[in-house]
Amino acid sequence: MVKYWQELRRMRCAWPLACLLFVLYMLMLTCRYKLMAVWEYGPPSFAMLDENLRIMFVNRDHEEQMDVLRSACKIVVARPGDLILFSGANPHTAMCMGDGLSMTAYESFVNLNPAHAEIFVGTRGPDHFDECWADATDVEDIFDDSIDALEDALEYTDRTDVGLHLSHALQDCIDTLVVDPQFARWHSRRTKRRRKSASNTLSSD
Repeated sequence: MVKYWQELRRMRCAWPLACLLFVLYMLMLTCRYKLMAVWEYGPPSFAMLDENLRIMFVNRDHEEQMDVLRSACKIVVARPGDLILFSGANPHTAMCMGDGLSMTAYESFVNLNPAHAEIFVGTRGPDHFDECWADATDVEDIFDDSIDALEDALEYTDRTDVGLHLSHALQDCIDTLVVDPQFARWHSRRTKRRRKSASNTLSSD
């Protein structure tokens, strides 16, 4: 825990945010267990979502609900203080176990795995259950934020020796993202800027 607290200080996080994260962490340490279930991503789970999207799984004696839970591709029990990584694009649900309070903090991110990047740009696409679609404007804003993050990552790799593995992973991720028009326009503009900059450098030499 000390390691994460020190990292927050280095990142110049506002102290109120750091204190809130610390309080949430301590609450998780003192709270009860939580059961989480995740189903397969895409059309194979559409029928299950049609029937159960707004259903609360609260009765273990309800055989139909138990059958739905058994169809999940992964079921885990989260202990107090556990950190869980899963794709939010997959249908999922969480249930508190027992009578205690359960506090959980969520953070969304996209890593450099091309398979995950493909799901990310597939938001509001045919593999994404339409009742779970985010607002189009919100998606555009998220994509804009992602482009800013990519710019920062590319700038970092240009000025530091991060190794070929990370550089290649970043490029593979970008190659996947540019199938989306918003990312394609950004990539085209960036490529033109780099060519212009290289041309100016050659001219000055």
